[in-house]
Amino acid sequence: MPPPSDTKRAILKCTIRLLGTNGPNALSAGAIAKELGISKATVFHHFPSLTQIPLEAFELLFEDFVDWQPPPRMTLRQLLEALGSMTFTMLDERADFLRAYYVFFGIAMFDEALKKRQKDYLALVAARITSHFVQVGLEKRVAKRCANMALVVLDGIALHALAADNRPELRRSWMAFSNMVVRENS
Repeated sequence: MPPPSDTKRAILKCTIRLLGTNGPNALSAGAIAKELGISKATVFHHFPSLTQIPLEAFELLFEDFVDWQPPPRMTLRQLLEALGSMTFTMLDERADFLRAYYVFFGIAMFDEALKKRQKDYLALVAARITSHFVQVGLEKRVAKRCANMALVVLDGIALHALAADNRPELRRSWMAFSNMVVRENS
């Protein structure tokens, strides 16, 4: 996909912000136009329909996940700590971004086009995280299983943190999970 224009990218970022701040009911061409100081016609100049906007915004949202790189020459424990740290940092600094991520999950349950994109992007993220586990010395099959489990656990941690704000307990849970993974693979 070619890089979006500045206006189109602003619309996509605004969509993520609106979804993450106020939920799916907040998304309308009028709300986007008002927030950006543009007309609804400008919104529809860049997108054929309102339903197309979340599809493309989802792709923008996932760029951060796909582009994440841990520092080189890490141990398994350090990789797990880095993944946990990235998640808790996002909770502290980009909670709206994470709320938008979960809104997209909810929408995807009822939108086949978004569900397909979500599945493709999740596979891409899992493959990238798997490669990080391989780099720390795990065999490919084990690395894939560890990456999938880490992603599921971190998704659950982020969701619980947003819903219940029990981060100290969730940090302890991540450390316990990390210790089990390290122990199992020593």
